[in-house]
Parts: sequence; structure tokens; C-alpha cells
Amino acid sequence: MADGDPQTEVITKEENNDVEMEDKNSESSGDSDSDELDEENEKAIAALEAQLWLAWIKDEMSLTSEESGRDHINALFERAVKDYMCVGIWLEYVQYSIGGMAMKDGISNIRKVFERSITAVGLHVTKGATLWEAYREFESILLATIQPGAGQITTAEKQSEIDAQTEKIDALFRRQLSIPLMDMESTYEEYEEWSTTPIPDHLKHSYQKALLKLKNRTQYEDALLTAEPPRLAEYKSYIEYEKSEGEPTRIQCIYERSLEENCLVPELWLDYTKYVDNQLKIGSVSLNIHTRAVRNCPWTMLLWQHYLQSLERYKQPHDKVKETFEKAINSGFSQGSDFFVLWQTYIDYMRRRIDWHSENEVEVEEFRLTIRRAIEYLTEYFGLEADPTCSLHKYWATIEAKHLKNKQAARELWDEVVSVHGKEAQTWLEYINFERMYGDNKHCRKVLVRAVQSTSDWPESVCEAYINFEREEGTLEQYEAAVVRVESQMNRVNERRNKAAEKEAELTKQQEEVSEFKRQAKAAKKAEKQPIKRKADERTESVIKRKESNNPPQENVFKVPFLPPGMPGRKTDDSPPPKKQKTDESTMVKGAVSHDPSKDCRTVFVKNLSYNLKENKIRSIFAECGEITEVRMVTNYKQKFKGFCYVEFKDEFAADKALKLDRQPIDGRPMFVDPSLDKTKKASQPEQFQWSTNMEKNKLFISGLPRSVNRKMLEELFGKHGDIKDIRIVTYKSGAPKGLAYVEYVNEGEAAKAVLATDGTQMGEHRINVAISNPPPRKPKQGSLVEDIEELQRGQRGSGFGPRGKGRTQLAFMPRAIKKQQSTAADVGSGDKMDTGGSSKEPKMSNADFAKLFSL
Repeated sequence: MADGDPQTEVITKEENNDVEMEDKNSESSGDSDSDELDEENEKAIAALEAQLWLAWIKDEMSLTSEESGRDHINALFERAVKDYMCVGIWLEYVQYSIGGMAMKDGISNIRKVFERSITAVGLHVTKGATLWEAYREFESILLATIQPGAGQITTAEKQSEIDAQTEKIDALFRRQLSIPLMDMESTYEEYEEWSTTPIPDHLKHSYQKALLKLKNRTQYEDALLTAEPPRLAEYKSYIEYEKSEGEPTRIQCIYERSLEENCLVPELWLDYTKYVDNQLKIGSVSLNIHTRAVRNCPWTMLLWQHYLQSLERYKQPHDKVKETFEKAINSGFSQGSDFFVLWQTYIDYMRRRIDWHSENEVEVEEFRLTIRRAIEYLTEYFGLEADPTCSLHKYWATIEAKHLKNKQAARELWDEVVSVHGKEAQTWLEYINFERMYGDNKHCRKVLVRAVQSTSDWPESVCEAYINFEREEGTLEQYEAAVVRVESQMNRVNERRNKAAEKEAELTKQQEEVSEFKRQAKAAKKAEKQPIKRKADERTESVIKRKESNNPPQENVFKVPFLPPGMPGRKTDDSPPPKKQKTDESTMVKGAVSHDPSKDCRTVFVKNLSYNLKENKIRSIFAECGEITEVRMVTNYKQKFKGFCYVEFKDEFAADKALKLDRQPIDGRPMFVDPSLDKTKKASQPEQFQWSTNMEKNKLFISGLPRSVNRKMLEELFGKHGDIKDIRIVTYKSGAPKGLAYVEYVNEGEAAKAVLATDGTQMGEHRINVAISNPPPRKPKQGSLVEDIEELQRGQRGSGFGPRGKGRTQLAFMPRAIKKQQSTAADVGSGDKMDTGGSSKEPKMSNADFAKLFSL
């Protein structure tokens, strides 16, 4: 990463001849092993973090000897510095290199490593100065070793060596002071003390420019210092600023710093690779970054797509591109569309590498095999989901007709397309345009006839295309035949449309009838529930008149007997009896208190608990969430615990923590923890489903599990395919497993790979099914409208109407003896039968009739 800004180049060619020679030697030495290191890195499944590299290298150092294992350790360091730009790794590398100073070319090799390190991370604003200082300290030690001792005479050759070493240290000072680094003021003061000559003006000017750059970047460095890792937003702001400054090496440096903490963020890698491809355009740099990107985020299709395009852009061998593509399709994407785009990218590459103006049988056959393999692959695994419009078939047909002049093969491909989309007008129109462009009138006419007969969604467009074609290309007879065929087809289409419209109108009418019937039934039920109110004065007046009358009661008047004094239920006045009050749950709560809405925010409602659970156990369960103010155990009239309670905390934060304990097993039963709400609010709010009802690409749904499955068994089976974030086993309220489970991974790629690896796995005697979690819509089941009407009329629905109105049961509670007498009387009198609900056309019975019935 050599800084190419001319403002920072303060070392003249004469001052830096030896440094340039060392850089060239370093590059030539590094290039000889670069292919081997790249191959080793690509074989790795994923890139390691910097700390893991350091730990690995230190372990290897402790296991190998100093001399025999040096090449192995150096190779590990080379792989590590290619993965991430890390100052710590480079410091370890240069220190390890210093340990081999006594070996052949030891000093030269150390200088090469130092030069590579400051090229790679020397621009790091906060940590780069550490490497510069280590480099100067190493050169100062070398200078001290060649200084003459006391009383020794310095020869001209020795003095020349001392001057050369002094110039190297001076050059390092000047190079460092031209770069914006933290604490560069101290470095400048140290240089003033060290230098025996006045500091030149051009160096002062370069130092002032670097100091200004440091000042402009201080706010971004402070933001990184105060923020918590991974600091992605702060890094993005820093990157945008560096892009506005336009210094490529500094832009690349800040990208590398951000990736050290955000190596699993695909968007950052995409932005980085886009920049190096569009701005730097250096093949070795770009391909290295693309390789690291797909190793860190292999589940991101766009990274693989850009990598393949970059390999083609920089003229990489075909075997390399093919190998990369094979790795890509085995990376386990979550959607069929991702595989389609990847196949399409590779097919485009295969087409571009064919020279259509020369003999190319091998390339053409490979292209055909590739596109046929793509179609079979997508169809086998995704059906029509990946390529719903059969675009690969159309693409292939165009290539066959345009470049290979094989119209028959192209038509066969189009026949495959219309066999799937034969009812769609758009597909037929595309086929017609294809024939008019590459075919002939004969075949085009055949396609038009088939299209008119097959299209159902938009037949007018196909018919219009047929008429226009015959008007432009056909004879009078052909044009008239086309008109007749079109009119006949449109008549059939209009007939189908009319039937569909009638059916829709009938359906709408049925819906209206159902709605009206339900409305009337609801109104009738409401009217039945309303009591008949009598005015108090009228009721009192009728009682007084009956008491004052000396005449005996008429036979058709039923006399209501009065209860003896002191009997329960005796009314002392004519007021209606008080309604039975519904017992509220709050009256059963131990230490009952009135509801206080202000406490709802710090109270949770816990249910599905064991009836034998004690208050102390509940307090111990929720003690970790925060200070508990009160636990209200809901009991029945015998003071027995009913399995649910209210837990009130001192603050809202503790209640929020308690909600996270939802579904935690307590005594073999899953405990349900919900927010505490007022009953009026609960009634007005619909019940919410606790889990997601949409597709979750990083979560697997497993069915067919044995009932004895536990969390450990699932971790052993699915843990080897990626990092598991959570496991949830679906249970009944009793705690018994249902044979279903959800396994949530950290990222989508690992979940996709786990599906392919575990679906159909045998677990004991059960064969499990594994799929990406995608629950169906939660909609209530509805019957047909006709059935709704009939069932409502018959009163056969559970919540419908019958002889007893809208009741749970439709049994009539009339004594058999009474019913029998009524039926007999009705048969003898008018011949009309009484229904089971007690409704009759018979005249009202008198008190004497009722007395006779009770005396039977």
C-alpha cells in the first residue's frame, strides 16, 4: 500500500536509493511465494480473526525449534497479514524476524519486513507510529554497533558506513513526519534533538501539511475512540471523508481498519470491492480483496458475482473461474433467485469467451452443457421459483438462432417455455417476435394460431398480433381465415367471461345474504335478552286492586304463592331481585386489592404454572430480574392456587427482564409470562401471536422429531453446521414435546447449509424434515357461503341459533309429562303439533290446568 500522494513524498530519489532497492527485492521475493500463499488461503474455509492468528502463531512457535521451524512460522505470518491489516500481527512479525538476524541475509530480511509493514499499516493514524518507531530503533541499534569505541581511530571506510546508517535513520524520520500520525509533535521534537543539522524548509512544509491532515481527521478518530465496537457507523463516516479527500492509499487503509472489526458485514465488503474495481483497477490488489470477501461472507451471492466478474476482468485462467464458480454454488444461499443470478453470471462469462467468427466447437459445446446444467439444477431444487419466466430457455434459444443458426433447437427450447406458460399472452408475444426476427412466415403463422387458441389472460393482444401479421404478410384468404378464427375464439372467451361474471355476482349475492342473516339474527337475539319493563305505579295499582277485590281468583289466572317469612329469597317489596354479580378474579387473589393501572407497566402476568407451586419458588424464579414488590397468587374459593399469578416489581426495567423468561420450563411445564393489562384493554386488543409469522432465513423449522428429543440432541446435530443463536422446542402446555422445534443460526448462510445437510436425517426411528422457517398465514378457516346459510338456518353451528337461541346446546328442558300432555291436547283440539322449543299455537292454559299437570 505505497502512498502515491505527491504531497507526502518528501524523500528524493538520491536520499532513498537504498530503500527503493530493498523494496524491489522485497517485491521480487514476495511474488515468488504469492501464488502458493494465495492457494493456501483459498483452501481455508473462512478467514481467521487477527487474535486467532496471533494465538495460532504463538502456539506454533512453542512447538517448533528456532531454526527448523522458521520457514513454517514465516509462512503463517504471511497468511495472517494477507487476511487482515492488523498492526499487532505486523509487530509480532518484525520482532520474530529480528530474532533471525544472525542468519544469512538476516538484516536485509528484517528491513524487507519493516518496509512491507509500514507500507501496509504505516498510515494507521493511531497505531502506525508504533511500527515507525520500532523501525528507527532497530536502525539505531545497528548504528550503535558500528560506532568506534573510546580511543579508536575511525577509518574513511568506517566513517562512510556510519554516515550511510545515519542517513537511513534520518530518512525514516523524514518519511514518518510526512504522514499524519498521532503524537507526531513528539516525533518532530525528537528529530530536532537527534539531527545535527538544521531542519530543511521543505521538510517543515511537509510536516505542517501532515499536521493539518491529522487535525482534520481528529474528530473521526475521537468518534472511533469513544464508540463501542464494532463502530460500523463511525467507520462509514470516516470512509466517506477519506473518499472526499481522494487519496487511494488512505481510503484503502480506513477500509482495512473497518473490516478488522466488521469482517462479517457483506455491505462493507461490497463497497470495498466496488471501490478497488472502479478506482484502483489493480488486478493483484482487487483479486486479493475479492478472495477475502467471499471467505468472510460466503453466504452473500453478490460478493461471488463480483468476484467472478473480477476474475474475467483481469484475464484469469478459465480453470480458475470455473473452480471459483463451483465453490460459489456450494456456498448455500437462502433463495433460489440467488442461485439463478449466479448461474446467469457464469453463463454470460461462458458466452463472452466464445469467438463466434472462428471454429469454436469445444467452447460452444461447453456453453450448451453449462446452460442445460443450470436449467436442470434450478428446476430440481427450486422448480419455477428461481426462474419463473424461463429466461434461461429464451436466452439459449436466442444464442442458437442468432450465432449458431440452429433454428430447430431454438424452437424446441421455446416449446419448453410455452408448455409451462402457454396461457400467458406475454410469453406468446415474445415467441412471435422471436420467429419474426430469426424465423420465417410459415413457422410464425403456426405460432400465432397456437397462441390464439391457448391464451387466456389477455387474448386480445394475441389476436391483434395475428390480424396485423396477416395484414402485413398474408394473402386475402389467409387474412379472412385469421379474422374468422379470431372472432370464433373471442366469442368463446366472452362466453367464459360472462359465466365468470355471473358466478361472481352470485357469490356477492350470497355474501350479502349471509351478512343480512347474521345481522337479523344478532338483532333478534339482542331483543330477546332485553327484559320487559313495567312501570312501578302500574304494578302497584294492579296489586292493590287484586287485594281489595273480594271475588275469588279466576281459573285462568295463575296465583303465585308467597314464601313463608324468614325463608331465603322472600321479597319484602315489589322491587326486582338483585342480579347475581359475576365474581371477579381479583376477589380470589390472596390479599385482594383493587386494580391500579399505574402498576401495569411494572407488573407481569404469569400463567401455566403447577398448582403445587409456592410463592417462595416464584420469587426465586424472578429474583434475578430485579427487586420484587409483591406476588399476588390467584386462588379459588378454597384458597387453592389456580396456576397463575401477578408479579409486581419495583421498576419497569425489571418487568422487561421478566418478559424474557417466557416459555422457560418450570417443574416440567413451560411458564408463560405476559405484560399485565387491564381487562378492558385486553378485551379491546386482539390476541397477538408471540412468534414471527414471516419467513426467517436464519431459522430452521424441524418436524418429525421423536418425543424424547431435547436441546442437547439438537445442538449436537445442528451445531456442526454453524453458530446456533437459539433453539426452541415446541411443547404442549403440559411441557410434553410436540415433535417440532426451531433452530436459529447467527446468519442465513449457515442456516441454508444446515438445511441441505440435515433434511431427511434419521434420528432414532424418526426421519426428520428440515426447512427454512416460513409459517403459513394465520387466517381463520371459513366454510362455503351456502353452508353458512344452511347451518345458520338449521341452528346446527356451535354458535348458531336454535330453539334456545344462541346457546351452547339446543336441548329443550321441558318435562316429558308436560310435553306429552300438550301434544295430546293439541292433537285432540286443532290437530297442530307443538315444536320442541315450546312454541305453540294452542290457547293459554289456566291455573287449574297447571295444577292438574303437577299432580300427575
